[in-house]
Amino acid sequence: MTETDAPYPVNEATGNPAHSSFEDVWCLMRARGHSSHANQQDAHFDEMMTDVLARYDEGTIRAVAHRILVELSPFRTATIDLDVETVDGVRVGTIAVGTLRELHDSTDTAASTCSLPKLATRQCLRQDIMWDLMGGL
Repeated sequence: MTETDAPYPVNEATGNPAHSSFEDVWCLMRARGHSSHANQQDAHFDEMMTDVLARYDEGTIRAVAHRILVELSPFRTATIDLDVETVDGVRVGTIAVGTLRELHDSTDTAASTCSLPKLATRQCLRQDIMWDLMGGL
């Protein structure tokens, strides 16, 4: 798929290394779902993510997000064979696209010497390691 064919500017779909990777998006989605930021402009995304993570395991939600952003499945059909309600597929898709746009916008507005997505990715990786060390409580 070419960059112009991909509806979402995610690296795995476009092949453009300047675009955020799916892992960047997933990491930020997951981090916000585990520690919502009530004072943030898009706190409702955090609350929705917290809700879907409480209902389903992370691997399932990650698969839905991957199907939407990389495999280009529609939000409702991304849940097929995963035992996820279609309304939750719409929630995950909305969160994934919002998170991707946020990463993309922060790349566009960040100074060339300081990339916000790279900083966010480092923070997410630290959170992933801590989460794994704690046994995914």
